[in-house]
Amino acid sequence: MLLNAKRNFAVRLSHVLFFVDDPSEVNEFFEGFSISGYYHLGQKIINPYVGVGVFSGEIYNCSREDENRGLCDNKFVLAIYPEFGVAFNIGNVQIYPFVRRYYDTNSPTGNISAYGLHLGLKY
Repeated sequence: MLLNAKRNFAVRLSHVLFFVDDPSEVNEFFEGFSISGYYHLGQKIINPYVGVGVFSGEIYNCSREDENRGLCDNKFVLAIYPEFGVAFNIGNVQIYPFVRRYYDTNSPTGNISAYGLHLGLKY
């Protein structure tokens, strides 16, 4: 959900799913919700933006060895992140490719850089 709070400032509420396949053979799956506020240039079709957000949800982390022994678990995670991206507004469709750097409370692999795609519809 996207809310335009002011002319060049917006707030976005999102359901987030992402997977980390770490070279150290630790797999992490995050699910939860995020809210972010960001500044944008106010362009109609191609609109660069920068912002900051908060993620709250669960992390499932497990090494391949732990998974074989049934020792995997879920934990609550809270993270903050800066975000950079570009909004493409095509009619009522919104496409936002982005890059984030998560600073979180429970990830054994440390802070995570992520890229993704937010898809939305304007009402």
